Amino acid sequence: MDVKLDALETYAFSRRDSTVLDALTVMAAVDYADLIIGRPAYTWKRELCVSIPVYNVDRWLLPDVSDALHDALTFLTGDAWMISFRHRPGVPIAKPQDSLPFEPEVRRVIAYSNGLDSRAVAGIEDHRNPKSLLRVRVGSGGRRSKANGQPIPFTSVPYRIRMDQRRRESSGRSRGFRYAMFGGIAAYLINSNEVVIPESGQGVFGPALTQTLQSYPDYRNHPLSTERISVFLKALLEHEIKYTYPRLFSTKGETLAEYLQCSNASLSDTQSCWRDARWSSIGKKKRQCGVCSACLLRRLSFHSVGLAEEVGTYISDDLTLESFEASVPTGIRGIASLRDYAIAGARQLAKFTESYCNEEVIEAHASLISWELDEPMSRITTGIRQLVRNHTREWEAYMESLGQSSFIRDWVEVPR
Repeated sequence: MDVKLDALETYAFSRRDSTVLDALTVMAAVDYADLIIGRPAYTWKRELCVSIPVYNVDRWLLPDVSDALHDALTFLTGDAWMISFRHRPGVPIAKPQDSLPFEPEVRRVIAYSNGLDSRAVAGIEDHRNPKSLLRVRVGSGGRRSKANGQPIPFTSVPYRIRMDQRRRESSGRSRGFRYAMFGGIAAYLINSNEVVIPESGQGVFGPALTQTLQSYPDYRNHPLSTERISVFLKALLEHEIKYTYPRLFSTKGETLAEYLQCSNASLSDTQSCWRDARWSSIGKKKRQCGVCSACLLRRLSFHSVGLAEEVGTYISDDLTLESFEASVPTGIRGIASLRDYAIAGARQLAKFTESYCNEEVIEAHASLISWELDEPMSRITTGIRQLVRNHTREWEAYMESLGQSSFIRDWVEVPR
């Protein structure tokens, strides 16, 4: 793992203790194990045994802490985790001096990526409550900027796992744990109690309701996962962390529409595609693939608000063509794999519509959330129902815009 803790203090962090260092170590160990252990060919569940060195072993062995950690990871990834802790030699590196006090307006944290949702939601929140939201950029990149002429609270935390083995698993369910942990730790360090999750309703509920074959439901951005991580962090840090979802029942298109009402900043430099430069580059310039579920959701959302993206934004740029192969430039690596992701992505978005997500499916899922979060079931059922209805409208309009010959229509059922 490579985490530079000094970066955590570039914006007003006033505490560093061994528990935080241990939490970052646990987070990286979970990430590493999730990536290098492949799933069985015909089942989803893996048995993952991980031994992690920590400074404060006694704290991690407390039943409340250990049980909450295992519960969160088991629910999030669908695997059986057996985590043990051993003493980490040495002592934590002392923080040389206290950081400057942060502005009193900063009361919330968002784990910030270069994605469309985090850019839009942070912009909306800045408009409503200027300077109240601290952006924590996980990984390299990011920049300080301004809103209404005022500096935006921002810090970037370099994070990289050194892989001494080949990556064998691509589902990446631990990513949800990583971002929730970074947000929760940052909130703890600035004595905040709220972490904002920027995901749209499609990104929250869609993956959980549209799992395929033997796959386990995808809860990476789901309140059922963050609630468990909240319980774990409270036991570990003795600090209440609440994860909030301002766009829980909104489509990404609706979020973009609201963002455009309060900002004229460009969104062209945001990234939605998860594929890295090895698989999505032309002439040494990275592009987004254009056909995975994240890219397709981005494209239909842009369409819903009438925004056009530049030609060359995507590897598979023209979705109106009759074949997928014709939409991809020659010489692209992994085209067969990309085609598989395209089929899965299109079908996932098509399944998150009223044709598949009927009242029975919605009520069953809403009952889980209602019971876990102690929320009125009527509110959740109504919210998901409206979300599915609006997504259906946006999806059908987007498919109509692609025309009758689009290769996407070969993979999904679309009203004609």
